[in-house]
Amino acid sequence: MKMLGLAVVTAMAAMAFVGASTASANPETIVLCEAAELECGKPFAKKTTITSHATNPKLYSTVGIVECKESLSEVELLNELSALGVAHVKALTFAGECHLEKTACTVTTVSKGDLSFTKSGALSANVLAIKNAKEEETATNVKCGFLVNCTYSGSPKLTISSTAGGETVLVAAKAKLERSSGFCPATSEWEAKYVSLGAQWIES
Repeated sequence: MKMLGLAVVTAMAAMAFVGASTASANPETIVLCEAAELECGKPFAKKTTITSHATNPKLYSTVGIVECKESLSEVELLNELSALGVAHVKALTFAGECHLEKTACTVTTVSKGDLSFTKSGALSANVLAIKNAKEEETATNVKCGFLVNCTYSGSPKLTISSTAGGETVLVAAKAKLERSSGFCPATSEWEAKYVSLGAQWIES
């Protein structure tokens, strides 16, 4: 009887713990956390710079595929628990050899806007490129020989997710870009996978 009573008490305590844990996880708010927790107790500082690296990013268009060896991004995350996260794009570079088939290319970021984050799952969010307070948006110039010389911008839709081990990845899955000036196709699609340096978790 004593053992049965202890089992009942243990079961009730476990149920109470599960109920409290489930209630504490908000499915709408988002914050970047230093540890894997149901409810983030150790968020990164309010202004945290996140550096990410991509290998072989591509730009698809009707004239062909522009491909670079690598790309590096730096964003300053305004890390506050809320339904909408915001980050400032501090740098976006494309290094190594860029080319359109056999034609050499240069890809240069000419202005930098913001990113907005809305939670889409337990460890994931939808990301949208938006204008900053100065009405600037992220724009990139693509120049390939005498054939292509134009600037792309727009509001590409991206996704970001964290694994259980803390690897956070920002993905552009053929995100749509629009020509803002120059000679090139009116629209192109950007494909890249940016892996953040260091362990971090998208939580509530």
